[in-house]
Amino acid sequence: YADYALTKNLQLRITGSVNSRSGRTEAFYNSKTPRGTTRSAFNTKGVNAGIGFNESLTLSNENTLTYTKVFNKVHKFTALGGFSLQEVARNAYGYTTQQIPNENLGMSGMDAGNPLSTSALQAEFSLVSAFTRLNYSYKSKYLLTATLRSDASSKFAKQNRASYFPSVAAGWSM
Repeated sequence: YADYALTKNLQLRITGSVNSRSGRTEAFYNSKTPRGTTRSAFNTKGVNAGIGFNESLTLSNENTLTYTKVFNKVHKFTALGGFSLQEVARNAYGYTTQQIPNENLGMSGMDAGNPLSTSALQAEFSLVSAFTRLNYSYKSKYLLTATLRSDASSKFAKQNRASYFPSVAAGWSM
């Protein structure tokens, strides 16, 4: 993140991140394993194997402006406004085979087995938010806070992609 003091009372904060992940899973069940043995009436797959790949990319950014002002040494007012963005892309795919005739080949013998299942997934979603928060305190004892957040998400129903989330709180410090 980066913080910038624009004026004595106004602070800008910019944060961002990139998260990239990828993975591969393999499972091989030869005739010496409970899931690969033909001696069990519960195993109809015989020697079997599966492989899967997945990858994801997440990008995020948040920018806030914070204004803070103290009046007469007893009134403190803070206003924050911000904008955030998150984008996620994910891919996953894999396949499994059964009745692999030559278990000595291990994973490289999958092509000689009978295809059992394949899977493929491609997903993307995004979230865009705008928010504001107002804080007031009197002598650091009596506290008021009001917040309003607006989120627009590709995960929300198409007819209602955006929604508002308000809140108000009051408190005192004993």
